[in-house]
Amino acid sequence: ISGYYYSGMRDVWVGVMCAIGVFLLSYRGYGRVDDIAGNIAAVAAVGVALFPTTPANGDRTDEIAGLLHLGFAAVFFLTLAFFCIVLFTKSDKEIPGARKPARNQLYVASGVIMLVCLALIVLCGLVFDEQTKDLYPALWLESVAILAFGVAWLTKGGTLLPDKPVTAGTRVTA
Repeated sequence: ISGYYYSGMRDVWVGVMCAIGVFLLSYRGYGRVDDIAGNIAAVAAVGVALFPTTPANGDRTDEIAGLLHLGFAAVFFLTLAFFCIVLFTKSDKEIPGARKPARNQLYVASGVIMLVCLALIVLCGLVFDEQTKDLYPALWLESVAILAFGVAWLTKGGTLLPDKPVTAGTRVTA
């Protein structure tokens, strides 16, 4: 996805990544670990935006920026996977809702999908680069990882798998 830096969408891409960084910096979770993870992801998102990836045409004039980009991207995606697997599975209630186990399964699955996508990006880049570069595996795998996080985020926000509210006079059974 970072290759869009070298297209007409550069300003949009950089702006979106910086906006994501600002939102993550302002994110306040349930505890200190949530805040630290949000801050780390925020810095990584801005780093991804400010240090462009090495261009696809093979120009290695700014290889240091490309390496910084890869480092920031890895930290960004790993932190988002940490959100899914560790932070989202916590509950702020003593007695979690009935659908919390299903949500936790979705969070963990999303985080695992993200980690598998990252591992496949590394594998394709290091081992199968010549065979797969025309298929743009990093683009597709990053897209899947972002979609997986989006599903987890929408679930955490209550859009997907919300607990059904209990109304007065409704009998709750286990």
